[in-house]
Amino acid sequence: VSADFPLFEINETKIRKTYLDFFLKYYNLKEFLSKDSKGTTNRQRIVAKDFLNLEIPLPSLEYQDIAIERLKKQQEILININKTLHSLKEGFIEQIIFDDLTKPDFIKIETLSKSTQYGMTQSVMPEVKGIPFIRITDIDSFGRIIYNELPQISASKDDVVKYKVNEGDLLVARSGSIGKCAVVGKTDTDTVFASYLIRFVLDKKKVEPKYVLYYLLSNKGQSELQERATKMTQTNINANQISSIEIPVPSLEEQKEIINKIGEKQMLIEILEKNQANEKKTIDSIIN
Repeated sequence: VSADFPLFEINETKIRKTYLDFFLKYYNLKEFLSKDSKGTTNRQRIVAKDFLNLEIPLPSLEYQDIAIERLKKQQEILININKTLHSLKEGFIEQIIFDDLTKPDFIKIETLSKSTQYGMTQSVMPEVKGIPFIRITDIDSFGRIIYNELPQISASKDDVVKYKVNEGDLLVARSGSIGKCAVVGKTDTDTVFASYLIRFVLDKKKVEPKYVLYYLLSNKGQSELQERATKMTQTNINANQISSIEIPVPSLEEQKEIINKIGEKQMLIEILEKNQANEKKTIDSIIN
């Protein structure tokens, strides 16, 4: 191995390799490692002697064997959940849903939109408490906004009025993570959106916002976003390029049926994510 990987020979009369492996994998060593790592660049290093000075709980070999068996079972469950979630992510929205529509009209997003707007330019400071701020990184690959992790920024009343999101707004990433998009749900407090997002206010008499979202998250929708994007140092797409995308638009009733069908899959994903979190807690409790 390269010099980036110091090698250690394990004393197996004191500790099982598998026990040490589980411990290092699941115990929260991040704080210890960052505190003792050396270097001024992004490539920080931990000195071998500092790593060797880390103290860990060391029960008898007999008890280590018991812990190993328990951890193996929990890890297997976690691996299976992760595999299922990965498969659901890959096949989250099947293109056939849109290909099988009954004689839909093909309409450009600009015709379905009442307005478009670029977001607010503002830096996030960890110590600032103020208005919740939606960034590209706060949107996941399933088109969800992670509301409970939104940072907060200071914003004037005018900024809040101008950039406040409303239920049903479609947000689309315009730089870097092209293809990320989400529909805003109900928010408990005024929330604004960042400059690397574009807001589309859709005409709900013509189209359901989540229908447009799901189309953009489909294989064809993602391809169209990528094809229109300008590939320079950083990939970018603008409101006009997104607005030019033509999507198949069936009746509002048929749109709602598609939304419900995809919503059922999303509910399954959320159940699996809760199970995933519970399994991680179980592993943590065994380690602790």
